[in-house]
Amino acid sequence: MKTRILATLPLVISIVCADAVKAEKLEHLNQLLSTKVCQKCDLKGSGLVFSDLSGADLTGANLSGANLSRANLSNANLKNANLRGASLLGANLNGADFTGANLSGVDLNGSDLSGAILIKANLTGADLRNAYLQNADLQDAILDNAYMRGAVGIPATAGKPSDFYAWGIEEARRNNHKGAIELFNQSLALDPKFPFSYMARAISRQQLGDRVGSIEDSKLSEKYFTEINHPEGVKVAQDLTKALQTPPSNNGGGDGGNFFSDIFMTAGSLFMQMLMR
Repeated sequence: MKTRILATLPLVISIVCADAVKAEKLEHLNQLLSTKVCQKCDLKGSGLVFSDLSGADLTGANLSGANLSRANLSNANLKNANLRGASLLGANLNGADFTGANLSGVDLNGSDLSGAILIKANLTGADLRNAYLQNADLQDAILDNAYMRGAVGIPATAGKPSDFYAWGIEEARRNNHKGAIELFNQSLALDPKFPFSYMARAISRQQLGDRVGSIEDSKLSEKYFTEINHPEGVKVAQDLTKALQTPPSNNGGGDGGNFFSDIFMTAGSLFMQMLMR
């Protein structure tokens, strides 16, 4: 009998501990919803869809895997919070403070991050497609493999010239050449001699009918590829300039679009080679 009791004891302890954890999480959830103050609370996996948590204090809270889709977290304090793998789809995060927070793998698709503070936040692999980032502070934020397609108002602190170039290429591939040009402009504001952005902007300008501007950018691309001793880039830029200067009637007619698509692909290949050096 004593042996049987000892054998079942770990199971009993496990059940009691599990119930205690559930009770603690429920207590923390109730505390958050009633007071909007829940520092270092365990809210892992909680369902908080459409919750009004504006101005809430969630400093250091564990919200990993939580569902906060469409929630209102405007001006909330989420410093050092763990939101790994959480869903903030379409959430109102206007002015929220995510300083030092773990937002890796978070779904922020369509969320409003206008004025949000994301200093040193980890956004590795986060989905920021169609998010609003006007006046957001992304200084020293980690954006490795983040999805930025369609994001609006990406601040200069969000990345390096090569990052803005890559995001611009994504927009160009969607035929959003106006948005692409804005991102190439940001890339060049950070590095006025970044040849890849001049080449890509030349093509987007050509697609929007700005032939003069596209030729100017193509020549600048050649100039700066020459300065960094990049013969492959120089050759592609020269071919691009020649194609842009050739009247459409003598440029293969309907094959022009394919030519410029090929230039995009070639530039992308050269860019990847540069990163691997």
